Amino acid sequence: MANIETSRLRLLALNASQLKLYAQSPVLLAVELGLALVDLAVEPEFWAEMPDAIRKVCLPGVQAHPGRYEWYTHWVMILPSDNRLVGGIGLSGWPDEQGRVFMGYYVDDHFAGRGLATEAVEAMTEWAMHQEEVKSVMADTLKEGIASQRVLEKNGFELLEETDEGHLRWQKRNE
Repeated sequence: MANIETSRLRLLALNASQLKLYAQSPVLLAVELGLALVDLAVEPEFWAEMPDAIRKVCLPGVQAHPGRYEWYTHWVMILPSDNRLVGGIGLSGWPDEQGRVFMGYYVDDHFAGRGLATEAVEAMTEWAMHQEEVKSVMADTLKEGIASQRVLEKNGFELLEETDEGHLRWQKRNE
């Protein structure tokens, strides 16, 4: 099981059975991992889309690429000091032909503003950039997502453009 440790977080790459549990309920995953049972406080729209994204995107990627499943799965952010799940992060899969990989992340609203997203993005970016195939890590934010934009700025990402969907696209090059 892939694991990344930071000074305050443990990032854990979910395997196929854990992904299935997470799609059903984060509480089921917490039980499986021996974590404190708490409800994640995130935008309702996020939870409306997350189970389908796991079933239709993450799970097929993990099953199709067992030797590289970490690139396709959802990673949970665990705060060991509280023994609880506080967010998640993930990549879009193995880098594309241009060497790009996209990243997405979220943090429980109860833990926002503590630098946990910044720490997780730093760790995941560093992990990804250790592969020579990765030329850049990309991320999209909402225009009004100031906190998420700050996370990327703190990690050295540069604003590239506004997408056709009205999001802001960010990039960090692997040098």
